[in-house]
Amino acid sequence: MNSMRETIKITVAQAGHPGEFNTWYDRSRRYRFQNPAKQLDFFYKAVETAKQDKSDFLVFPEFFLPREQLYTYVRAVCRENRFIIIGGLEFGPFSASVNESDTPVNNDAFIAIPSVIGHNEKEVEVREKNANIIVVPKIMPADEEEKMLQAAGLRFQHGNKIYLFQSQEVGDWAVLICADLLNLPIQFLLQSKVQTLFVVAYNTDVEGFASIADSLQRLLLCNVIICNTGNYGSSLGFSPFREHYKRDVMRLKGNQIDATVTIELPIKSIYQAQQGISDKDQNGKNKFIKRPPDFGKFRKLL
Repeated sequence: MNSMRETIKITVAQAGHPGEFNTWYDRSRRYRFQNPAKQLDFFYKAVETAKQDKSDFLVFPEFFLPREQLYTYVRAVCRENRFIIIGGLEFGPFSASVNESDTPVNNDAFIAIPSVIGHNEKEVEVREKNANIIVVPKIMPADEEEKMLQAAGLRFQHGNKIYLFQSQEVGDWAVLICADLLNLPIQFLLQSKVQTLFVVAYNTDVEGFASIADSLQRLLLCNVIICNTGNYGSSLGFSPFREHYKRDVMRLKGNQIDATVTIELPIKSIYQAQQGISDKDQNGKNKFIKRPPDFGKFRKLL
């Protein structure tokens, strides 16, 4: 991990969308944005912030992106700007018709990863410019989400995988979708495996999620980023510093607020802390919170 960066930059793009879920319901019995072009306005504003701040990650909320925009706009932006883009997709599958009403509804997050990550001045050859798109399914629906789908005569397609991403440069990380953050087995599986956990959310229980994120940064000894919809607010960023004022890196409170904020978080020193290597501050005290007992003990069993 000698090539791992000391810090990474993450642009958190808290954005709302026009209307509630019931305004997305169309003749194909899917939930759709009525005006998908409006999402692009905020998308490109957030992209400009990420470019200006030379970010490594750009994160959007759950249910942010119309599916028709994923393999065109997102792929192109990722390829040209060399930062990783994470966000939620509208309900799928996109192609289900009125005659396929029994087709399960899936809630996915997308991850766009460029072939070359970074903002150094070195010119990247055209042949090296590419971007891979990965779609991650939500494992469990939120209670209100499931009730809404049942009321519309639809059923939820459960995911069954957790995707872990490894990088020599920006560390190891994972992406969860909203209510999957509450899944205890998932929390267990992630311990000692990631330095950063991203959560895309469309969540009204903002204080509850903040408490869980605060707990997880201690149990997993990692950065936790939640990007919530602007409708409800409370996107946040935690990092497991010992000093409380350093731990709460960023929090956007208040509803109906669209905002884009870039934060910088440690990576290499967190990786070392996970290995039991203490990093001291200028006063000789540990920089990060104490590693939990039996941290990563069962890693080899999974």
